[in-house]
Amino acid sequence: SSTMSSTSPEQDPLDPGEVVLDRYRVVENIASGGHSVVYRGQDERLSRPVCIKVFSRLPTEAGISKASYQHFVQEAFALSRLTHPNTLRIYDFGHISVERDDKKGEVPFQVCEYMNGGTLANVVRDLGPQPASETLRIVGAVCDALGEAHGLGIVHRDIKPQNILFAEVGKA
Repeated sequence: SSTMSSTSPEQDPLDPGEVVLDRYRVVENIASGGHSVVYRGQDERLSRPVCIKVFSRLPTEAGISKASYQHFVQEAFALSRLTHPNTLRIYDFGHISVERDDKKGEVPFQVCEYMNGGTLANVVRDLGPQPASETLRIVGAVCDALGEAHGLGIVHRDIKPQNILFAEVGKA
């Protein structure tokens, strides 16, 4: 369990070196946006990189809808039902205690596989438009993964280049 103190909603909920669920060590903040902060972490038990995504706002804060909080929690449970090879694997889920502006609360976090190949947005930014064959491969993979989700009644609601992740096999 971890605790954070801050006066700003943009403050990171976790600091490098902190450990959650007695096994996932925070290495560095790699992204933030919406209502969450994403960290690269290390599963100390299995010696593998992980991604730790934390809902970064107290559910009682102004401007935080109950729906956005519930959506974050539902995302973890939806991911746990999916088995398609092109779908992100979730490893764990929990809550951390946070304190902000003299208010205390619990915020959820999820631990999932760390995708070391960046995002589609990064690929296009760095390498430019992709050839038709690569575009078809990527779209096909996304459609296959979404097909499984839709078959289970799960709708993604946020398909965009920043949310299409890649892994480089054989690289940590």
